[in-house]
Formats: sequence, C-alpha cells, structure tokens
Amino acid sequence: MVFLTFLIQALVISFHLRLIHRYRGLLMFLISALVLAASSLILLSQQWIHSRPFIALGSSLPLLWGAALQFAALARFTGVRLYHWIFWGLVGGGTVLMVGAVQVVPPPTFVALREILTVIFLLAGVSTLRRADVSAYRFGAWVTAIPLLGYALLSVSRLIRGLFDPSLMQPGPSVNNDIEAVALFAFSLLWTSGFILMVNQRLQSELKVMATRDPLTDCYNRRAMMNKLGEEHSRFLRYGHPYTVILLDLDKFKAINDTLGHGVGDKVLVGLSSTLRAELRTEDSLARWGGEEFLILLAETKEDDGLVLAERLRHHVECHDFFVPGFRVTFSAGVAGAQAEQTVDDLFRRADTALYKAKETRNTVVLAPS
Repeated sequence: MVFLTFLIQALVISFHLRLIHRYRGLLMFLISALVLAASSLILLSQQWIHSRPFIALGSSLPLLWGAALQFAALARFTGVRLYHWIFWGLVGGGTVLMVGAVQVVPPPTFVALREILTVIFLLAGVSTLRRADVSAYRFGAWVTAIPLLGYALLSVSRLIRGLFDPSLMQPGPSVNNDIEAVALFAFSLLWTSGFILMVNQRLQSELKVMATRDPLTDCYNRRAMMNKLGEEHSRFLRYGHPYTVILLDLDKFKAINDTLGHGVGDKVLVGLSSTLRAELRTEDSLARWGGEEFLILLAETKEDDGLVLAERLRHHVECHDFFVPGFRVTFSAGVAGAQAEQTVDDLFRRADTALYKAKETRNTVVLAPS
C-alpha cells in the first residue's frame, strides 16, 4: 500500500506538471514522490532479498531523501529562503550516519534514527508554510500542512511506542506498520492534493492579476477600472456617496518617445504611476487608461475636493525629477464629479472634455462644467 501511495502521488504530480511548467517546486515534488516510491519498493523486495542491512538501508535512505526533497520543494514554491548549508548538512550527515550505523546498531535503533531525521524535514516543511506569505493560496497551504504535521506526529508516536516494544521499530512490515500504512496513504494523498491546490490557487491569483493589472505600471487596466466605476456609480445612486474622477494625460510624451526612445518613455510611465500612487489614499484607485493617459477614481470625494487633489498631484509631478534629459515631465488633467442624472459614460465624457481644454495650455487642471 505504501508503494501504491507514492506511485499515485507521482502520477498525479506528473500529470499536473504537464499542464503547468512554471513552478520548479512542482518538479522537485514529483522527484520526491518517485524517491519515496522507490523506498517502499525496496521494502517490498525483502521477500526475495534476504539481506537485512540492504533492505534497511535501501528503504531508509530514499525515505530520508524523499522527505528532504519535499521540504525543499515547499521552500522553492513558497519562496522561503532555504539555508542550503543546513539542508545539505542534514541530508548528507544523515546519509553518512545511516550508512555507518546499518551494520553496527540494532534495527530498532536504526529505524529510530531514520524516523527522527524524517520528522525534522516534515516539521521543517510545516514551518516553511507558516513563514511564507500564503495569502494567495491559504486553503491549499492548510491542506498541505495538516497531513505533514499528522505524519510527523505519527512518526513521533512510533518512536515513543518503540521505546516500550522494539519490535515495532523493524524496517519490515507488521500489523502495526499496516495500520500506519493506511494513515500514511491518507496523509500522502492529502498533502499531494494540498500542494496541487496551492499551485492552482497561486496560478488563479496570478491570472486574476494579469486580467486586471497593466503589466508595465501595475495599475489597474481599463477593464478593471470600468468595473470599479460601475460599482462606485451604483453606490452613488443608491446611497448618495459622492465620487470624482481625474483623467490625466502626460504632456509632450510623444516627443520623449521619439527623442529618447520607448525605453525612457516606459520609465516615465512607471515613475509617474509610482508618484501618483504614493499621493493617493488606499481607497482611491489608479488605472492606466491607455497609452500615456491615466484615470484616478476618488471614492467619497466631491469634485471640488477632487480638483484640489488634482492640482496637488500636478504640482508634485512637476517638481519631481524623472531623470529625463531635456524634458520636464508634466501632465494635464480634467476633473469631473458624479451627477445623479448622468451615467458613467457621461461622467467620462465630461472629464475628457475638461482634459481636452487643459491640453490647450498644458500642465493645467480643469474642472468639468456641471
């Protein structure tokens, strides 16, 4: 059953790996499952091979390496720093220790050594998930951590029981080991499912970001901002909460691109978005509306207050050094507040009209007429 456990684990991971190639931790998780399957296969071969040291060492070393690789896979996937000298010290030191101990110490002591090393890596995997930022895949992290912790507790329980009955610490199968194999089967399927769930949840989160964010400036894109405008306008119509939009356009941006190149132009756009974002509240939203145009949604803000903020932003950008030789980066903006008898499109047209008027003189903010 143990062999079947890790074989299923490897098949599930390998199938998933064909769908997603981005996460190297997934490949390492597959390798760990294959190594663990090899460990249980060697254990099954004892009915044909009667060399007890070979069976003990051949099944224990892959188990140690499999647990270590699963911990490394979790560290790589979550981005938690892996202290390589500690990791390889434990793996290499444990390998040397077991190779030297297999002919010297009795089987219960040897199995106890293996269980202790395995528990270290299982708990290290749980600690990795605890230290990582799992906001994008929290449920998957829980599904992974709980069975890892459960298997670690199972190993600790076996160590404690082995103190009173050394026969339980034999590398070969027994009634107790069969019961533990059922628990291991359940734990293995759970932590494999949890790891795949983490991958899927992170991928879903990244796809959501790609669908709503501008890849250059990390602002909202036009589609996401239109959704936000629709939600804010519905709140305005229902509860009377005011909101204002600022539509701004960089002055002489085409000249910057033509003179200094699109690379410099991209840096200006990124710098502008960072400068604007630093001056906005958390409840405000910034979107790249298209090209060098940006749209700011000011929640709970009347248009007079929006005009004051737009003027402050204009002055802040004008005084900011964007390191563009021969050019001073400025913008023109149109400000419009929501009105009950108008739609979102009407609001945008008013802001666009004000922006068009501001572009006549540049580096100016114009309030749209009511």
